[in-house]
Amino acid sequence: EELSKVFPVSLVLTVVGIVFVCQPEFIFGSDDDTRAVSIIGIVFLFVMSIAWALTSILVRTAKNTHWLQIQIVAAIQGCFIWTPLLILLNRFVFHSDMIAGGHFTPLDNWYTVTLMMVCALCGFAGLSLNVVGYQIGDATKVSMMEYCDLIFAYVFQWSVFGIAPDKYEWIGIGCLLLVCVVHVVEEGINLRRSRIEYEKMAHAIAMHEANKTTESTHV
Repeated sequence: EELSKVFPVSLVLTVVGIVFVCQPEFIFGSDDDTRAVSIIGIVFLFVMSIAWALTSILVRTAKNTHWLQIQIVAAIQGCFIWTPLLILLNRFVFHSDMIAGGHFTPLDNWYTVTLMMVCALCGFAGLSLNVVGYQIGDATKVSMMEYCDLIFAYVFQWSVFGIAPDKYEWIGIGCLLLVCVVHVVEEGINLRRSRIEYEKMAHAIAMHEANKTTESTHV
């Protein structure tokens, strides 16, 4: 598919936003005012970007596939492939208590059960909407707007852990928001143009039908 006309602008804003969010030391230094992403975090970002790129390509090649089919495949893979693989890797390689989740606790209160159900519902809705979005929208636009996830991540960080974004992170968030605004404005312009073209076409068809009716009446 063709690249969006505003792709260069959105690409520059996205790169600038990511740089301000990650704050690499070779650009920002190691001052106390900066919060550089750790090497492990950067590795996870690269792995996530590769996995998300592959997911986007697979979804784009399956435009006629119903979102429920993808939900079923994702659930089966999560239950029988990726979760057991992560458990095995943590058992023999990582040895991380964070991945293990600590000691097993029984579900003996409604708060935990409700929280799990809400998380499952949000995950189900998120995957379904992502599939539908990638099937009906341009991949370049949808993928750029995916970076809005970072904004919600900072909201979560601020509300749960009480860590407010620093000045550089605010700049990065602003750039990522501008990417979304640029694409929304472009879509609005394209919608307006398509409506004008549709009205012109409808007017031309109506005039053509009127001329045919006039000619047949004279005959």
